[in-house]
Amino acid sequence: MLSSLLSPIDNIPIGQHPYIIRLLKGVFNSRPPKVKLVPEWDLHKILDMLQKSPFEPLREAEIKFVTYKVIFLTAITTFRRCSDLQALRIGEGIVNVQSRDNKKLDPKRAIAIYLKRTEKVRKDEGKLFLSLVKPFKPVSSQTIARWIVNTIKMAYGEDDFKVNAHSTRAIGPSWALFNGASMKNGVDIDPISKQEPTEFSQLLIFCNAKSYPEVTNNDVIWTKQNNATFRSKGQQLVISNVKKVDSGFFVCSVVITLTPTLGQPVNVTGSTTVEVDVLYRPTVTVSPEHSEYYVLENVTNLQLACVVKEANPAVKSYRWYKNNAVISNVAVYTISSVHRSDSGNYTCDAINSVGTSITSSAIQLTILYGVELNPISTKTPIEGKQLLISCIGQSYPQITNRDVKWSKQSNNTFSRVGQQLVIDNVHKLDTGTYVCSVVVQLTPTVGQPVNVTGITIVEVDVLYRPNVTVSPDENPYQVIENTTNIQLTCMVIYANPAVTSYRWYKDGVKVSTAATYTILKVYRSHTGSYICDASNTVGSSDPSSVIQLDVLYGVSLKLSETEISINESERLELSCIGDGNPLPKITCVYRHNSTTVGKQKANVTTISEDHANCADTGLYTCSGNNTIGEPVSTSAVIKVACKPRTYNNWNKEDIFTSGTDESLNISATFISFPLSDISWSRVLSDGHLKDLDSEFISSTISSHLPYETISILQKNQLKPDEFGIYLVNASNLHGSFLLKYNVIQKREPIPPSFVYIVCKSTTAIVIWKPVLNRNVYQEYHIQYAETGQDMTSIKLYRNDTNQPMKYTITGLKPGRKYNFSILAVNLFGESRSNQMECLTEASLESFVQWTALNECRRKRGIWFKIPTDFCAVDGTFVEIYRSHIKPRELYFSGHRHYNSIHTQVIIVKYEKNSSYVEREFLDYQNDLHDDETDWTMPASQLNFPEECVLLGDRIIQIGIP
Repeated sequence: MLSSLLSPIDNIPIGQHPYIIRLLKGVFNSRPPKVKLVPEWDLHKILDMLQKSPFEPLREAEIKFVTYKVIFLTAITTFRRCSDLQALRIGEGIVNVQSRDNKKLDPKRAIAIYLKRTEKVRKDEGKLFLSLVKPFKPVSSQTIARWIVNTIKMAYGEDDFKVNAHSTRAIGPSWALFNGASMKNGVDIDPISKQEPTEFSQLLIFCNAKSYPEVTNNDVIWTKQNNATFRSKGQQLVISNVKKVDSGFFVCSVVITLTPTLGQPVNVTGSTTVEVDVLYRPTVTVSPEHSEYYVLENVTNLQLACVVKEANPAVKSYRWYKNNAVISNVAVYTISSVHRSDSGNYTCDAINSVGTSITSSAIQLTILYGVELNPISTKTPIEGKQLLISCIGQSYPQITNRDVKWSKQSNNTFSRVGQQLVIDNVHKLDTGTYVCSVVVQLTPTVGQPVNVTGITIVEVDVLYRPNVTVSPDENPYQVIENTTNIQLTCMVIYANPAVTSYRWYKDGVKVSTAATYTILKVYRSHTGSYICDASNTVGSSDPSSVIQLDVLYGVSLKLSETEISINESERLELSCIGDGNPLPKITCVYRHNSTTVGKQKANVTTISEDHANCADTGLYTCSGNNTIGEPVSTSAVIKVACKPRTYNNWNKEDIFTSGTDESLNISATFISFPLSDISWSRVLSDGHLKDLDSEFISSTISSHLPYETISILQKNQLKPDEFGIYLVNASNLHGSFLLKYNVIQKREPIPPSFVYIVCKSTTAIVIWKPVLNRNVYQEYHIQYAETGQDMTSIKLYRNDTNQPMKYTITGLKPGRKYNFSILAVNLFGESRSNQMECLTEASLESFVQWTALNECRRKRGIWFKIPTDFCAVDGTFVEIYRSHIKPRELYFSGHRHYNSIHTQVIIVKYEKNSSYVEREFLDYQNDLHDDETDWTMPASQLNFPEECVLLGDRIIQIGIP
C-alpha cells in the first residue's frame, strides 16, 4: 500500500526498501499483539442480577426473563456453543450441569421450572428452547446468542457494551471457582530472549514452564503468529534447517487441567513469546525488471537500480557488471547520456555481514537508434538488362525489406518494397530519379514508439540503341519516272547516347551511309524496298520500316500472235501482255458484236478455250490503260475451220400453219467457216425428193458475223398438198448439214379409243389406245371420281409408239362406284373419251365401325343398323355391354353381362322392320358354346349382305376375323 502512495527511493519501491522493512519489524517486536484469554465482563455481576427481579421469583417471572436465565445458566455450566444449546432436545441424551447450594442459581431448578412454564405451548417439537411469540417454534442458534448478549447487557445497563455470546465458554473456570474449587499452583513461564540464527543452521528454543501438577511435553504447544498452519508440541522447539521464512514471533502456550475434588476440571494456561530473526545474505534483482530493456539513443540519466528484495542484516555494499566486468559500486547505476555503445548485459550483486548475494538476473540493455543511409551513385544500365540497386544503411533494429519503399519522381504509380530494387528487363521508360525511403519504428520498453526515417535518391539513366523510322511517311512512295532529286531520310525517334552512323539498303543491298539518301533522277530501275538503320555505342537499331519506292510509267502491249488459224475443237489461246505501273487494265473485245472476252491475271489478259468453236472466228482488239500516259491497243484475227451446222445442232423443226392459202416463210441459219453453200428441196408423200418449183423463192442474206450464213425460203398461198417435209442443205469444204422442216396444219387432238377399266377392291387398271396427230406434241389425263364426289386427275405424257397405254390407280375405296374418262390435250385444244363406270370389290374392313364406349352408350337404341346397344371399342380391353334381346340369348351361357372384347362378327337380318342377331363368332370361344363355327374360309369368299355390320376391336388381316 505504501508503494502505491509514495515515490520510490533509489528506484526501489518504498514497500520493498530494506530500511522500511526493518522499521516495520521493529515496531511489531516492541508492541506485539495481545491475546484476550478471559472475557472483559464480570460473572459475579451477572449472577447477582439473576437472583433479583425481574428474574425471581422464577415461577412468577415473565417467560422472557425465565428463558434468558435458563439459557445463561446452561451456557456457563456446560461450556457449550450456541449451536449446541440450540440442538438440545427433551428426553434425549445426558447433559451434565454444575449446581450449588444457592437454589436461585441452580440450573437444574431453572430448567425444571422452564419446562413446566412452556408445557402448554409445546407441540411435537422436541427442541428444548422455544420462541417467545406464537407459534412458539424452536429458535435458531443466532437467537440464543442474541438472548445471552442481552442478558449480559442488562447487568451493565449499556446497549453498546462490547460482548459476544461465545465468551460464556471462557468463563467456565470462573464458574468453577465460584462453586468453591481451589487452584493452588498456576503456570509460570520463563521469558525467552530474541533468537538470531543464520539461514540453513539449526534453531533450538526451550520453553521453561513451572506449575503443579508439573508441565509435560503434551501440555506445551508452539504456534507462530500470522501462520495458522504452524503447530509443534513439546517444551523444546527445533527447526533443523532454518530458513528466512522462519523469522517471526513464536508463542509457547501451556495448558494444564486442574481437577478439583469437587466440581468440574478447570484448564489454566500460560504463554510466552519469542522473536526469531533469521539472518541471511541478500537477494537482489535489477530495476527496471525487464530481461530485455530497449532505450532510445541520447536519452539522459538512465538509471539501473540494484534492488534488494531481502537481506538480514542490511546490505553494506553493491557492485554493477557490464558483460561480466565491474563498472560501478553504487546501488543505482546512472548513464548520463545514452549511446549505442552502452548496449550490453548488465547484472549486480549486494553484500551484508552474512555474505554476498547471488548475482542478479541480467538486464539486456539495447540502444535503439535511427536510420543512416549510404549514398547511391548514378546507374546507367543497358536496356534489356537487369537493374539492381541496393539501399543500405545502419539502424537498430536493423533495416528489413518491409521497412524500405522505393518510389519514382514524376510517377505516382511506381512503388516497390525491399532493400533491393530489381527491374529484370529494364526499359528506356525506367529512366528517372528513384527515391529509397526507410521508416524504422523504435519501440522503447518505456514510452511510446518512435518512427525514424531516412531517404536517399539515385539517378537511373537507361542506355539504349537507336530506334529509327523513314521519311516521307508514305508507303508505297509513288514517283513518276524521270522525276528529279527525291530524298529518303532516316529519322531517329530516340537513342541514348546519340547516333554515330547511318546505313541505307535497297532490296537488302547497302546503297548509302548518309542520314538522307538522294536520287538525282528517277528511273523504273529505282523501284524497290528501302530500309535504314542507325548505330550508337550501345548497338545498332532494328531496321526501319520499309518504304516501298514505286516508280510509275505508261502502258505498252504485246500479243502472243496476230493471226490464229485452227480447227474446231482444238485448243484456242490468245494472250495480250501488258507492261506499265500501275498495272494496266487490259480489255479484249470481239469486234463483230462488241462482246468483252478473256480474263486478266496480273498483266496478261488471255482468251482461252479448251475446244475452239466455230463462233470464235473473227477480229479481236485488246486495249490497255493505267492513267499514266495515253491508252494503247492492238488487234488479232482468229479463224476456226468448221463444217456447217445449226446453232443448237438440231436437224429438224416443226412449223405450224392455220391452213391452206396461208403464206410460208422459213428462215434457216447455219454457222461454218468458210461460209456455207445452200440448196433447198422437198420430200413428196411417196418419199422421193423434188426440187422446188419457181413459186418457191430461196435467197441468202449476208450477216455481220464472219461465220454465219442465213437462207430464206418463201411461198405464198400454200396448197393442201404442200404441207409436209422441206429439206435445206448447207455445205463447205469441211462437210455438209441437212436440216428438215415439217410444215403442219394446226388442229385439236383425236379422242383416245378402246378404253378399258378393271377394278379391284382399292385399285383400278386403266387401258386405252392413243391416236396421234402426226408429230404434234400430245398428253393424256386420267380423270375419275366416286359418284357424287370431286374429280381426280392424273397427268400422263404421250406414247410415240402408238401402242396401248396402261396405268394403275391406287387408293380407291372398296365397294364403291367410280366414273372414269381419258382427256387428250395438245397445243391447239383437247378432247375426251367416253365416260365409263366401275365398282370396286367389297372388303371386310368396309363393314367395321369403330366407336368409343361412351359413344356406344350415348347412341344406345338409335343406331340405324343395330338399335340394340351392341358396341365395340378400338384397341382396348374394356368391357362391352351386350343386350339380352332374343334370339341372341340362346347362344350365350347368360351368366354375365360383360365380356373382355376380342374379335366379334355379328350377322344381322331384317324381318318386317325389325332386326335380330342371327349368328355371333368370338375368338377364344368367349361365351360361345352352342353355335361354334369353324372359320377356315378366306374372308373374301364370304357373301356378306349389305345389312351386315362388323363390330370389334381389331381386324385380323390374314382373312380370319
